[in-house]
Amino acid sequence: MKNKKYLIDKEYLLSKFDGKGGWTYTRIPEIKQNPKNNFGWVMVNGFIDNHEVVRHKLMPMGDGSLFLSLNAKLRKILKKESGDSVRVRFYIEETLLVLTAEIISCFENEQSCVLDNYNKLESKKQQSWLDYIYKSDSEQIKADRIVEMILDLQ
Repeated sequence: MKNKKYLIDKEYLLSKFDGKGGWTYTRIPEIKQNPKNNFGWVMVNGFIDNHEVVRHKLMPMGDGSLFLSLNAKLRKILKKESGDSVRVRFYIEETLLVLTAEIISCFENEQSCVLDNYNKLESKKQQSWLDYIYKSDSEQIKADRIVEMILDLQ
């Protein structure tokens, strides 16, 4: 991340949505929704204060702008609550629709239609599958999800 140019690097004031269980958040107006992603989410990497965040989703406010949510775990790490300021340094996560060697190997053991069907998917659906598979740290869960994708593609 050190060589990346940040899209934003500034201080933001934390707010809280009204009501019990209301989220702590800050509006990030400098980053616009991505119409290619579900709900317009934008995936970012960078830092909140000095805490590194990887593949953090900025979510839509409902008015076209995005917001950064800070869950209890992150607020505890940062020692911040609503009314406090945080320094946000983000760049956009550039996701690639690259199949890993392990998925290619699995496709090679299947009927040719599996890879063909995968290649016919919209890039959004391909990315959805890859995100689903690789968001787990467990090798067994990843393997199970690859099998699930292959069965869906047959």
